[in-house]
Amino acid sequence: MRRLLVVFVCLLVVAAVLLGGLWFWLAGRLEQVIAETTAFHRAQGYEVSYELGEASGLPFAMRRSAAAPSIASPDGWRWQGPSLEGEAELFRPLELRLDYPGRHEIVPPAETGLASLSVDTETATGLVELGLDGGVAAVSTEVSGLSADTAAWGQVTADTLTARVAPLAAPQGATAADGPEPRHAVSLALSDLRLPADSRPLLGHNITRLGFEGTIFGLPPEAPPAEALQAWRQAGGKMAVEQLDLAWGALVASGNGTLGLDEALRPAGLLDAEVAGLPQLVDLLVDEGRLDEAAGLGIKLGLMVLPGRNDSAGRRLLRVPVRLEGGTLFLGPLPLARLEPVVREGALQ
Repeated sequence: MRRLLVVFVCLLVVAAVLLGGLWFWLAGRLEQVIAETTAFHRAQGYEVSYELGEASGLPFAMRRSAAAPSIASPDGWRWQGPSLEGEAELFRPLELRLDYPGRHEIVPPAETGLASLSVDTETATGLVELGLDGGVAAVSTEVSGLSADTAAWGQVTADTLTARVAPLAAPQGATAADGPEPRHAVSLALSDLRLPADSRPLLGHNITRLGFEGTIFGLPPEAPPAEALQAWRQAGGKMAVEQLDLAWGALVASGNGTLGLDEALRPAGLLDAEVAGLPQLVDLLVDEGRLDEAAGLGIKLGLMVLPGRNDSAGRRLLRVPVRLEGGTLFLGPLPLARLEPVVREGALQ
């Protein structure tokens, strides 16, 4: 019995030595990766600054912190964020979990004429998934208590935000007609998005649910934002929307289609959607003076004969096209909203 106890203790010691050795190796490797990544971006003209904390979490996790992180791009854009905490579990070394609640400041170059953006979060976590080759397989984030504020837009808030981006390999048989490479799977979901108080959105200030999943084809090149987006658009850059989900006031919609940018860098494209709440939308357009009463009555009578179905909540869903064209968002024949450029070319040259 005593011999078995000795053997057991020896095994525990060996395991502790192996775990400790592996932990210190991972700590050294992580510090090397951070240093190499920082050096690479500095060589590209970026200013990268942070105060790296001591490694902790021995023996089953690797934790590092970075205080006062900031990054400035060669063309003058600057980001500064709160302290960042990172953790990788010893037995899940290909997953890096991040924690970064607090204030994020995004400052554009003075010559752009754009306002600075302040983003505050109550909680903010991220996950970086690595492949066996050491490359990034996916990046995702979950945020709660989001508040974004600029002098130009006012304050926009959201209860929660989740997003994910992952590179995709081109499927066998893909051609240039499908879209430029590389392609990335993207998803975004927002809940209780509240628009600026001084805005006048037709459907109200609160968007209960907004989300999409899809594939982005191509990436903008390294250039000022307007120039980069024009190059992406001209190269055939687009987003294939596989699932759209929207609940805004009386309007509930889901659909799929393709989105991109027009020559003025405004959203453009066509979606095939199922929509509930169209009669209420017509009433709002009449109340706002965008439709006269006779036209509104005619459209509502036309909606009554369109084929549709009832969803599980008993709402009547009608299939209608959603067009983003010429700076206007159309829901079927109804002009719903003006579309502004994503960035204005004149202000960003």
